[in-house]
This record gives sequence, C-alpha cells and structure tokens, in this order.
Amino acid sequence: MAMDLESIRKRIFDIDREEDFEEIALSLFNIQARSIPVFEEYIRSTGRSHIAHSPDDLTFLPIELFKNHRISASDKEEIIFRSSGTTDPDQRSTHHVADLQLYRESFERLGIR
Repeated sequence: MAMDLESIRKRIFDIDREEDFEEIALSLFNIQARSIPVFEEYIRSTGRSHIAHSPDDLTFLPIELFKNHRISASDKEEIIFRSSGTTDPDQRSTHHVADLQLYRESFERLGIR
C-alpha cells in the first residue's frame, strides 16, 4: 500500500516489523523518484523503473550527483549541510534539509548528538 509523506512522518519512528520498514522505504522511494527531477532522470538513465515494488527495485544515487545537483523534493529548505571539501574544495556535496525538526529527531532517537 503506497503511503503519502504525512503518513510516513507519523510512522517513521514506530517501525517494529520488517514489513513496515519495507512499506515505508518503498513508498518514500516512489515519492522521491517522482518529486526529485535529478533522481527521476538518473533512474531512467539506468534503465530501471522509477516505481519500486520490492527492495530489489530500489536505485541509489551516486554521491557525485550531490556535488553538482540540488537533490531535494522540496522547493525550500531549513538548512543546507555541505561536505568539508577536503577532496575538492570547489565541488562540495550538499545535503538540503526541508524539515530540521524531523532531521534532529532521527539523530536524537539514535542517541547521536
């Protein structure tokens, strides 16, 4: 059953079964594949479907794309994290975070501060 983002937000921290994790992961992948143009284009270039029905269907973006493309499903973000640029200071990877509270909660629940 496909879920929307609000349903995912409500359930993301209450996963206790592998089936729940898989449902959320597949729903999130399918939302991102439709909402992030760079991701959709990359998936098409691999010849894979941008609709995942099982974990084997998931496609992952190469880290290089984060260096020269904006990877985000949101038009705005609360914060942008940038890599250190130790390999190439002119090409730093970026991580756009649309919901800083959700981002923080994910780390706090893991005990990371």
